[in-house]
Amino acid sequence: MDPIKTERESLRDLKAILAETKAYNIKFLVMGGWAVTAYVRRHRYTKDIDLVTSKALEGPIQGILKRLGYDVSNRTFGLAAEKQKGSIDLKVHISIGRILDESRTGKALAYPIPEEAYEQAPLLRITSYHPECRPYEFQVPILPLEDLFIAKVLPLGRENDVLDVASLVINRGEASTCS
Repeated sequence: MDPIKTERESLRDLKAILAETKAYNIKFLVMGGWAVTAYVRRHRYTKDIDLVTSKALEGPIQGILKRLGYDVSNRTFGLAAEKQKGSIDLKVHISIGRILDESRTGKALAYPIPEEAYEQAPLLRITSYHPECRPYEFQVPILPLEDLFIAKVLPLGRENDVLDVASLVINRGEASTCS
């Protein structure tokens, strides 16, 4: 796996997903590693795309992903999508209406995303870890900071999530607004 190519293609596909959803007036929010990079000053490598959308938009977003060449499957949390671009394996995880963590043994925790989160979502610049990928950075609607923080503390103990929470607290949401 080439992390630079993976990050570049992930950014390109996120931009393509954003363009398609705008064309159909589909609201979604970026969460996960890309959202953390929008709120903090440090660069964090992430290879997948994590999104959340409302239950009513599950079908249309599934259609968009299929048009973009993804194999889409239904999961407990929402949709999982994968596609190969040469030697790159791209993954998209879309939570539907809520963020669900199933990493705890025998106990799933769910956090519903209120409709107003889509209206209040900041449009922030995501930043790449690799300098070679910086030309592909752009602004996207990001899960509001309070909701992102809760989403990151749901799966207690995952190393990346612990680091993300610490980073969000230290930076206190000083978003990356440069273009």
